[in-house]
Amino acid sequence: MLARYPGSSRYRKEVYLLFRRANNHGWCEALWEYVIGGATIFGLIVGLFSIYNGRATRKLLVEEERMTRELIAKMDERFAKMDERFGQLLKESSEGHAKILEAIREISSRSKRERGGRYRSNFVLRTEG
Repeated sequence: MLARYPGSSRYRKEVYLLFRRANNHGWCEALWEYVIGGATIFGLIVGLFSIYNGRATRKLLVEEERMTRELIAKMDERFAKMDERFGQLLKESSEGHAKILEAIREISSRSKRERGGRYRSNFVLRTEG
């Protein structure tokens, strides 16, 4: 009987016999069935949750994209209003500058007439060619 077992160690023989008996009784096979069954259940749970997580992530991304597009549209409207307001401010500023220049010309021409045109003030703005 010792010739059947690999090695001559008594320990190896006992281990071999233990597993042989366990295999004959079927509990070792049942143990592997539990391991494989548990791994299968675990795989199913992980797989189902990954599918759910993927779908939830896609929904979230679509919602975030929609919100981003709405915010960009609102920003575009606000920038358009700002452009209009800046245009108005530039127009008003240009009109104000024109009035100031006209007042300076009038003061300059009045001072020339009063002085008889003999000398010019340093503050006269010359816009003529």
